[in-house]
Amino acid sequence: MAALAEVSAVVAAHLAAAAHLEAGEMILSNTENQQVADAIHRAEIGTSGEILCVLSEADSYYPHVALGWAAAIALLIPYLLWLTGINIGMMMPPGWQPGHWEDAMTIAYHRFGLGYTVLPIALFIVTYGLTLVPPVSRFLTPQRVRRKHVHNSALEQFRAMGLRRTARRTGVLIFVSLSDRQVEVIADEGIYTRVPPDAWADAVAAIITGVKRKEIATGLVEAVERVGTLLATHFPPSAENPNELPDKVIEL
Repeated sequence: MAALAEVSAVVAAHLAAAAHLEAGEMILSNTENQQVADAIHRAEIGTSGEILCVLSEADSYYPHVALGWAAAIALLIPYLLWLTGINIGMMMPPGWQPGHWEDAMTIAYHRFGLGYTVLPIALFIVTYGLTLVPPVSRFLTPQRVRRKHVHNSALEQFRAMGLRRTARRTGVLIFVSLSDRQVEVIADEGIYTRVPPDAWADAVAAIITGVKRKEIATGLVEAVERVGTLLATHFPPSAENPNELPDKVIEL
């Protein structure tokens, strides 16, 4: 597979202003979608490059991170309680002890065993469930894990939307993950060889500003314009200059 160039910007603090949407609700209105589509059309007139915008509001889940936290809590809490001298076995209700066991030491060991079995299992289940809740998951998931997830999602959309099939390999994807609060710009091989990754910083900054003002469409329009200007400098329009991708915003 040909190499892809990419530039990522973590914008957690800036995208926190984005409102949470109900299932099935559009991120942009029809008017806003048309504004971005028109911006893409104008930008592509001056370049042979192709621009596509993808907005994702879908909550991201990190089950492997949830499993890690659940296992850590289930193991550490009983150990910390033991270190502090708290007898977990005494937390077990009297009804849990076998009635036919009369030896006090045997009963103590029984309750101790149940305590160190039931408590970790309960802690694991509760912690795992809580860490799957999207806001909690985002808070507990390391930034590098979230960055990798968004990067992989952007690459997946890059391939799925056909940006790798442009004639001159000059497709650019602007991917905004509102749930993970991150932005990625993915450029195809034809652009990678001539445009450094940090050249997309202005486009990312425009999206950040737009989201902070709760004007996502405005941010996307400005980002598209900046990407279009950059592409026009390095990739002027060809004689035919076909429009190889739809001029629109894809919402996930």
